[in-house]
Amino acid sequence: MSFKNNLRVLFVGVNPSLNKNDNEEIFRAAKNQFYRLIVASDIVPYEDANMDAMLEKHNMGMINFVDRATQSEKEITQDEMLHGRKRLEMFVREYQPQLLCFVGEKCCQYCLYVPRTSNKVEFGAQVRQFENVPVFCVSHGSTKGPDLTFDIKLVYYKQLYQYLLQQ
Repeated sequence: MSFKNNLRVLFVGVNPSLNKNDNEEIFRAAKNQFYRLIVASDIVPYEDANMDAMLEKHNMGMINFVDRATQSEKEITQDEMLHGRKRLEMFVREYQPQLLCFVGEKCCQYCLYVPRTSNKVEFGAQVRQFENVPVFCVSHGSTKGPDLTFDIKLVYYKQLYQYLLQQ
């Protein structure tokens, strides 16, 4: 995916799935619901074979916080989280997105509250910013992890859509 300055939204995933092929787009693992969620919530109008191009067309982009694929985000080390944060800081300074949308609360919590890790991130618009950029957090699209149904996840993506309409 190529990036341009002033993206409307930069989606930040935690890390790639072990089930994702190297040539696949981020969130393209077989059971990942991310693309279905952004289409069902009207963030983008339809799912396309090339979702990178679809996102670019709508001035959106996506990156992974950590590049290493794992079976579970619990396998990510503190060093990888620190490196991911520094890389995201540089990326945000260079490309100046209008909104950061963390896909999953782990990286959002790490960026907004570490070292005060007792603070819990809730889905939705965040009070704190990251590098002076507003932050939103939605559920990850994976079917692993928290017992959130597609319909419950969709509520948060629809909130993101409403947030974007107001901007």
